[in-house]
Amino acid sequence: MSDLFAMIADERRILGDTVDSLTDAQWTAPSAMGGWQIRHVVAHLVWPLEASLAGTLARLVRAGFSFNRMADQQADGEKRPARALAAVLRTRADHRFTPPGMGPEAPLSDIIVHGLDIRRPLGLKRAFPAERTGIVLDHLMRTGNMKFFGTPLGFRFVAEDTGWASRGDGPVVSGTAEALLLSVTGRKMALPELKGDGADPFRAAFTEYR
Repeated sequence: MSDLFAMIADERRILGDTVDSLTDAQWTAPSAMGGWQIRHVVAHLVWPLEASLAGTLARLVRAGFSFNRMADQQADGEKRPARALAAVLRTRADHRFTPPGMGPEAPLSDIIVHGLDIRRPLGLKRAFPAERTGIVLDHLMRTGNMKFFGTPLGFRFVAEDTGWASRGDGPVVSGTAEALLLSVTGRKMALPELKGDGADPFRAAFTEYR
């Protein structure tokens, strides 16, 4: 588990450096997450590093107990500039927040997938270690997470660049680990890159997250 927290901290610091380099135009550009700009995604990643339990509960009440509404309100209400939020990602990189009932796989998934939400639309590259993308893909394959993102079921996923593959049978949906990470979490940007006999049925059953 300590190794996972070290991975999370490393990804936060690397993303912090990326955010620090963004221009004003990039800061307000659309992200890969529907309806959010780049600034919203960064604000969402910083939030659990600073929020108290009492403050989060108060926000949830004001949002009518809708987590998505609370996340939207928090992200839109964050007015600090990119450099300030980048500093939080770096200085609080070792924070060990995990969502209730979840382990460190959840924040590792957040920082990697949301990092792609930021980098992909801006054409910025990040060569994630195969071990990290494999851990996140395994986490995302859990039934509860697939239902949360609306991931179509009944497919077998294969990352051609890392050798990772999901368990079970079904039509194969293959692509890079990055394309799979985006697609199984309801981001449409990488859908054209998918291959295999399951690619077209998967695209046909796709429901964009949020």
